[in-house]
Amino acid sequence: MPSEPTPTTTVFGEEEGGEMKQAKLSMVIIALVLCGYGIQAPFHLTDPPTEPTIDRSVRGAETLGDMGPPPYEYIRIRGEAVPNWVPKHLRRAPSGAGPLNWTVLGPKPIVSEFWSGNDDASGRVVSLAPHPTDDDICYIASASGGIWKTVDGGLNWTPLTDELSNLNHGVVTLDPSNSNTVYAGTGEYTTGSTGDGLFKSTDAGATWIKIATKEQTSFRYSGLIIDPTNPLIIHTSGSGGYDRSINGGTNWSQFVSGAMSSMVMSPNNSQVLYLGDHNDGVRKSINGGATWTLLGGGLPAAGTIQRIVLAMSASAGPLDTIYAACIFNADLEGLYRTTDSGTTWTKLVNTPDFPSPQGWYDVFVGVDPTNANTVYCGGVFPSYAVAGVIKTTDGGINWNDITVSGISGQLHPDQHAVAFGPTGIVWIGNDGGVWKSTDAGASWINTNNTLNITQNYSLAVNPLNPDIMMSGTQDNGTIERQAAIDDWPQIRAGDGGYLVYDFNFPTRRYTTYVYLSIARQVGTSSTNITGPWSGDSRNFIAPMVMDPNDASTLLGGTNRIWRTTNADTTASWTAISTSDGNNIN
Repeated sequence: MPSEPTPTTTVFGEEEGGEMKQAKLSMVIIALVLCGYGIQAPFHLTDPPTEPTIDRSVRGAETLGDMGPPPYEYIRIRGEAVPNWVPKHLRRAPSGAGPLNWTVLGPKPIVSEFWSGNDDASGRVVSLAPHPTDDDICYIASASGGIWKTVDGGLNWTPLTDELSNLNHGVVTLDPSNSNTVYAGTGEYTTGSTGDGLFKSTDAGATWIKIATKEQTSFRYSGLIIDPTNPLIIHTSGSGGYDRSINGGTNWSQFVSGAMSSMVMSPNNSQVLYLGDHNDGVRKSINGGATWTLLGGGLPAAGTIQRIVLAMSASAGPLDTIYAACIFNADLEGLYRTTDSGTTWTKLVNTPDFPSPQGWYDVFVGVDPTNANTVYCGGVFPSYAVAGVIKTTDGGINWNDITVSGISGQLHPDQHAVAFGPTGIVWIGNDGGVWKSTDAGASWINTNNTLNITQNYSLAVNPLNPDIMMSGTQDNGTIERQAAIDDWPQIRAGDGGYLVYDFNFPTRRYTTYVYLSIARQVGTSSTNITGPWSGDSRNFIAPMVMDPNDASTLLGGTNRIWRTTNADTTASWTAISTSDGNNIN
């Protein structure tokens, strides 16, 4: 999660607008209540950390507690996206004539997104699968928007899985022996999304069948490999362990339990696989996954590392060349390299701490398929963290940050995936969507214009015009649909949370940033009206609501309830409850 840019305008005059009729107000209240059914999970497992003291006037001054996505299994991320489930009372239109009809409103794309260089953005992409022979075809797996496909190099994207039982994904891959066969694993490893198993398409994504439930395989997928010599052999890794099917998904067996954060297969021998065993180290199998050996040879000892991200060179000789990024406490313990199939490992000591301070969440390592010394590593963003995307062409001796191109384009923060097309096109997936480079990372092409995968925390509808609405989004700020079009401009950067329109003067909006940072906004003007709760613990996305009888009254939730009755002017806040030790959801 990048920090929010400091607003350039902080003072504005009194807004004007008409008084809204009570009937319209009632409709807005009903709409906001109904929105809650789709975004709130029934409970949460962990509480987010308290917010540190931060000078927000200096971008980059944040500490770990203020950066990053919501904590693991956070309540508003953990809920599964299940498209064919709606509350019972909404399953039929009021007339009883049939089910409700739905229309896509966007954002497609988010425009003028700050951290994309004021370019287009979309939403979190966690896996990429370029076609092996056609540079124009690529599949992506999004965190909450399903599987999408382009056939024209990213100019246009098509959703493939809107009717599946789950839209939260962790991995997408192609059968190396038949590029029309696509596999999609639901559930995301880093955020705790469980998903609903493994799906397969044999017609390039047009239709799908489920070949494994989340109970049969390692749900929350981190890896999915189809044996190039026998497509009936499927390997999966994830938070549940390492699982294998030898009959195309009819039956499954688990051979390693525990969290497996990555997996690669030798290009020389499909019987040789490597696992990144979360907390333990790198494991190797030489019999197709039936048995595994924990490797040493210079790797960190078990228990001294956590997440491990592996990348395999496809250009090596008879011995495998592998890179292993070892993460501990969200930082890089070390990037290691082996050129002898895992027997000995060398720590590449010049590697920047590119995952810091979010290594549990955004890390990738990718090796150029034609050159084992050319490696790409993805982390956060160079202006407020250690690095964004870095590259070496000499096997890790020297590195350059290529996040922001000196030629054209820049990448959104929080990197998750890298893949390579047949002629060397580099595809990148991050919190803002998908980028590609046709010149090995010298410049970046934004491909988000028709991609509609934004992860929305909350929604507010303008009380006078239902075509106008705002959304608070994961890492793409607060965005607003300002007319009956798919483009949604960003009106506040970073992460957007709860928000509301003033029902007397709808040009006045109240928006939130992480840990209940509240702004009063009109157009591009913004005033910070955050209350005195820096000492309170609070959720990453903390709630804020408006009194339906008084548009000047707002309530916010930390570990207690706060209220202001003059939000439209000086916004003085008072705590009206005590804390029972829990944060308000």
